[in-house]
Amino acid sequence: MSTISEVGTDIFRVNLELEPDFDVSCFVIRDEAPTLVETGFRKAYQDTYDAVRRVIDPRGLRYIVVPHWEGDEAGALEPFLGQAPHALPVGSPIGAMTTLPEVGDRAPLALEEGDELDLGEHRLVALITPYVPTLDGMLAYEEATGTLFASDVFATPTLGGRAVSDGDDSDAMIGFYETVGVFPSREHLDAALDKIEALEPDALACHHGSVKGGRARPYLRTMREQDVTGVTSWNPMRE
Repeated sequence: MSTISEVGTDIFRVNLELEPDFDVSCFVIRDEAPTLVETGFRKAYQDTYDAVRRVIDPRGLRYIVVPHWEGDEAGALEPFLGQAPHALPVGSPIGAMTTLPEVGDRAPLALEEGDELDLGEHRLVALITPYVPTLDGMLAYEEATGTLFASDVFATPTLGGRAVSDGDDSDAMIGFYETVGVFPSREHLDAALDKIEALEPDALACHHGSVKGGRARPYLRTMREQDVTGVTSWNPMRE
């Protein structure tokens, strides 16, 4: 069953632990234009939908942000769109040109670098991050709370199920990447880190593991210093 935690003003983490030390999260932004960042796996859709419904009426979603096309990030996009007649899928220009038009019955919204999505009290700014971790990569930064929706960047194991971690869990992050891989290119990762560092985010809302609150700099430094590139065949959804 998914758990829900408020991790910023009107920002809610919907988290599902899939196996020991491996979880996925999506994030609900409650605002004039209700927004879902990531959807989780399709096979977990009903559980995720029920959790989102405890925060907002999912039928009123206006935007569903897809940082990149993978099953854990966007597998449940189609059923969410089916329930939310006015929701637009939102992605990078490459995502909006390739994968997103194949899902649902409405044209996606493409965000270029620096484009802003006005939700009311919250405002999302797009960071286009090709190959972080996939060609269509995009991160979103919420200006009012200083929250970076970091997707697979700064990911960790579950960290004991904590919704927010205020310590330095850089070692756990490196261990996660040594097991899972993710980033295929050092050059592209450094380019993404440059964009993140310039924002000085107050919180890192990760798709895997706890939200990292108030201590972004140690994670940035560790990502610069350690080799976290490479891809493995690890599959968290194997039967």
